[in-house]
Amino acid sequence: MENLFFLNMQKYSLVDFLLFFTSLIFFLCAVSFILIFIEPKLRFKHSIPGPPIPSYILGHLPSIEPGCFHKYLLQNRNQYGKVFQIWMIHRRTLIVTDLTDVRFITTTKNYPKSTTFTSSLYPLLRTGLLTVSNDLHPAQRRAIATRFNKEFLIHLHSHLEFELARFIVKLDKAAETKQMFDFDKEVTAFTLNVICRVAFGSSVDFQGSESASKNVNFPALVDAALRLSADYMRKPHLRWLGKYAAPKLYSVVSEIQSFCNEMIDARRNETPEQRRQRKDDDLLDIFLSVPGNTNEYIGAEVATFLFAGHDTTSHTLAWLVYELCLNSIVTEKLSAEIQSIQMHSVSHRLNENLTVEFEMPNFDQVQKELLFSEMCWKESLRKRPVVANGTYRTVTEDVTFPGSQVFVEKGTDVLLPPYVMHHDEDVWRNSEVFDPERFTKENSVGRSAFALQTFSSGARNCIGQLFATHEGVTTIATVFKRYRFELATDPNDIVDYHSLTTRPRAKSVRMYLPVYVSKLQNN
Repeated sequence: MENLFFLNMQKYSLVDFLLFFTSLIFFLCAVSFILIFIEPKLRFKHSIPGPPIPSYILGHLPSIEPGCFHKYLLQNRNQYGKVFQIWMIHRRTLIVTDLTDVRFITTTKNYPKSTTFTSSLYPLLRTGLLTVSNDLHPAQRRAIATRFNKEFLIHLHSHLEFELARFIVKLDKAAETKQMFDFDKEVTAFTLNVICRVAFGSSVDFQGSESASKNVNFPALVDAALRLSADYMRKPHLRWLGKYAAPKLYSVVSEIQSFCNEMIDARRNETPEQRRQRKDDDLLDIFLSVPGNTNEYIGAEVATFLFAGHDTTSHTLAWLVYELCLNSIVTEKLSAEIQSIQMHSVSHRLNENLTVEFEMPNFDQVQKELLFSEMCWKESLRKRPVVANGTYRTVTEDVTFPGSQVFVEKGTDVLLPPYVMHHDEDVWRNSEVFDPERFTKENSVGRSAFALQTFSSGARNCIGQLFATHEGVTTIATVFKRYRFELATDPNDIVDYHSLTTRPRAKSVRMYLPVYVSKLQNN
């Protein structure tokens, strides 16, 4: 029998064997393609409402314009309801905007963040608070949250004072020259400098072209990392290549980590006298106090706060300026509140030839007296949430959502987009109107605590929301105490563009938010 088998095998040439194995590989690839890309779309096609699938390979990606995913979601919510499904290549995603379901997902169950989301940010954030697993998150958050208190906010206020002085120099120059001023670009540089100083302390000067510690423009590195991370998120099909999928991103992250390591090592070796001279705590002090810390962990947390703590605040401020330029009544009411407060005078000598004098609110005034300013800040967060698409969660069990009564299979990704929820007419009447009065105590009665999702909700909400609000309100009061703004282009020329965050962008000029700045007479 063995001889007969080998005699039969000898009838086939090497070419025949190659053809057979090629055909087998092709058949297995075809089956895999059908099982991964086509079969799930056919199986779940009618289980939950959603737009027609334009491509069985790419899913709904061909229908989504770059930078307009949030608007695509809003359009489909209006057509298919508060829970609907879309396909991102081979993965099904449920878009959930029913507030009862949002509470269930983020608070009752606290489903973990999806690997779709965390893997896209891993090169920059590693295992920082934003992307760490649910198992490790509670301990990390508790260790940090104990130091995020009033004392830390007071230290933030002192950093704001220094950086506002430099921002005011730029605004003064724009007012004097009467040239177009890119408010979004400059306020983003301002907030990045603030968060860098909060991270590394007042001994490091980030306003110059190079940092005092190392021959590197650290704020520029952070800005580059954010832009490259946004590009990396748009290429999920290449992530299996690791660092070869985004060599520029990994190179920039390596430089950031190297800088952080230098600062961390210097802080670990700090003498008691050097510590006394620094006075204020910064983020490094907080992270170094966490038990079992390593340079890698601290670097990840610093990167997380740099990522989440500057352009989110700056773009919210930019959108607020845009809205105020279009709403004279709101602007007058804001101005009346700011002018009625007796702010303290500040004088900063920036160099031998330049001393800046201006007025800004003290810490208690920001916390207790600038009520309408805070309402304006919140309304900007509502109408123009800069993290417009929110984050992905993964359902870890077969479950029926309590609000929509939609049955969801284990392993399904869900997306909770703030932009869509903030334009729900059932919750926010006349949602396209900029109206800070929504946030008066009287108008807030009966509104769900989950209606405003800018900072998310539940155990994994934004730990820095008080930080951002204090920075935002302080900046609003200081700037509008001294200046007025006018759009330098037609309002319709300004569009919102989303990558990692949503920022304004002018179509007719190479600026984000071009404005003219004028100085008030009493200043």
